[in-house]
Amino acid sequence: MTSSIETYFRNLLWSEMPLSNLALLLIWILVFTVNILLIKGYNKALASQACITFEKEPETLHLKTWKIVCSQGLMTGLIFALAELSNDALLASLYMGGWVMAGAVGLGLNFRARYWISALQMQEDKFGKLTLSDWVVQRDLAAQFFASAITCLVVGIVLCHLAPMGAALFLGATGIGYFIKARSRRKT
Repeated sequence: MTSSIETYFRNLLWSEMPLSNLALLLIWILVFTVNILLIKGYNKALASQACITFEKEPETLHLKTWKIVCSQGLMTGLIFALAELSNDALLASLYMGGWVMAGAVGLGLNFRARYWISALQMQEDKFGKLTLSDWVVQRDLAAQFFASAITCLVVGIVLCHLAPMGAALFLGATGIGYFIKARSRRKT
């Protein structure tokens, strides 16, 4: 008779992606494209509103689409190549599935940001203005990514699947990057 923990880990080792690598790549491309469109809409809405000002303009307003596409494309290529060359279903599930899920979580975060700005635009005549420092913006992004990572980790543990755990890994690493950036920019 096996213990519950042994059964859990045996099931975790069987957590494969139900889609082919090509299907995962196509899903990631779709999610990434929608993310780019949401970011562009967010930047346009952010630039056209007057109720929030920034001590220093957010870097996202200055990111060039081709730089995002190149960096994300390179990272995606490395992740998918690693998983493909390893010929290991567990690595594929952890890395490729995690990367696609992290992109999907980013989709939710970008959707929220885009429509948060729209809501502020509707209220800007009635209320005052808010000025945000750069480190507060960076720290907020870190908190959003940490919260998303925790959610993915819990989902991965509950569903006993490596893909959400891989997403937690990528989102947590992104959150750490933003947190370090926020700490370095904070004025003391």
